[in-house]
Amino acid sequence: MPVVDLRKHFGLPWADHSNETRIVVTEIEGEESETHIIGLIVDGVDEILTVTEESIDDAAQIVSSVGNECIRGIVKLEGRLVILLDINRAF
Repeated sequence: MPVVDLRKHFGLPWADHSNETRIVVTEIEGEESETHIIGLIVDGVDEILTVTEESIDDAAQIVSSVGNECIRGIVKLEGRLVILLDINRAF
């Protein structure tokens, strides 16, 4: 299984791995609807959430920076905003 460091993929500065660093295993869609399993190195995982399609708001009004084409949307949960990454667009 290929493993991708998301910091490197998105051009962010290098950070040493810590006890909080995790590898998130996910599926991405390839050509002709093939799916591939990859691992994503992330700085940490606070929680795993399940959200409904109806709870996802358009990110264009809130996120207006370079790279927002990889943003799936924004979810408002308990007084906070969660940015959803569209993993297929990112890769």
